[in-house]
Amino acid sequence: MSAEFYINCILFGLSLAADGFVITFVGGASGVKRRAIGAAAVFALFQGAAPMLGWTCAHMIARAGLKEWLDLAAFALLSAIGLKMIFSKGETGKSRTVILQAAATSADSLSAGLANAEYSLCMAIVFSAIAAALTFVACSIGPTLGRRSARGRDYFGAQGKCGVRSETRAAEIVGGVILIAIGAGAV
Repeated sequence: MSAEFYINCILFGLSLAADGFVITFVGGASGVKRRAIGAAAVFALFQGAAPMLGWTCAHMIARAGLKEWLDLAAFALLSAIGLKMIFSKGETGKSRTVILQAAATSADSLSAGLANAEYSLCMAIVFSAIAAALTFVACSIGPTLGRRSARGRDYFGAQGKCGVRSETRAAEIVGGVILIAIGAGAV
């Protein structure tokens, strides 16, 4: 496995972790009391399992003789999810249970697995593990950063109002742009 593979995994993982981070950040800012590590573990489980499911589906599609449509489908799915992230109006912060939130945000991970159909089983497992690890870290720190932002402090403790909405939108936009760029590379 090359350095390019690991860079691709990290970029994918960061973009896949963006939705979970946004949800936990907004939850922390709005005062939602939940165990950060438990919520992070649920998000990580879904973000790690979904790419493996997508990879498995891609291999089943390839066996069915529809391989030529796989790259186009991956591009369409990643672009659609990326555009949704860029143009959403902050709906990710609405109140739902952690499991439903994690399942909803793992749709992009499923399409990431489709996009990585050329990976071997070992590469797909590494990819999924990196995505899960990055999601766990992002969702572990999201509530703390959200609470700090809501208290009117920046991330280093200085006084001043950080807009919760602007930080969550920035995370969504960056994640969306990365997904679209990766999807374009699949075609």
